Amino acid sequence: MNSQIEIIQKAATLIDRRKYLEAKEILLNYKKENKNVKLYLQFYYTLYLVTNFLNERQNSKKYLEKCLKIDEKNHVVLNNLGNIFFREGNTHKAEEFYLRSLKLKNDYLIVIINLAILYQNLGKFLDSKKFYQKAIELSPKQISLYYNLSRIDRSFINEDK
Repeated sequence: MNSQIEIIQKAATLIDRRKYLEAKEILLNYKKENKNVKLYLQFYYTLYLVTNFLNERQNSKKYLEKCLKIDEKNHVVLNNLGNIFFREGNTHKAEEFYLRSLKLKNDYLIVIINLAILYQNLGKFLDSKKFYQKAIELSPKQISLYYNLSRIDRSFINEDK
């Protein structure tokens, strides 16, 4: 019998090769055959990745929620749950999860950019600008951040007209 780590590594290799269905099958078979084995965060996170790549939104959300039950202070899991809620149009929940992630790791560039985009989409341009500026401080060579910030500045000008 393979260990959970070996199964996760095998699934990760399949994910890298874009063989998502095979990766999912290996993970789910392991889960079915080892009902009494405690499944770890990494196991469920790998299932999240596979189901996310397969556009299985409800399954990917379910696996992230299992990750959160194992480690409620995982900033990556919180950010990814925010992404799911954002895609579902639940901006209030997305903001909640993004802010929880940021509170745990205040220099997590990905969540800072996600908050900037969220606030931009909500028309909260001052908040969006603040987060784009913070992102630029953390990653000054990322050109797209400057472009997005300039779009915010143009939005202020257009509001004044």
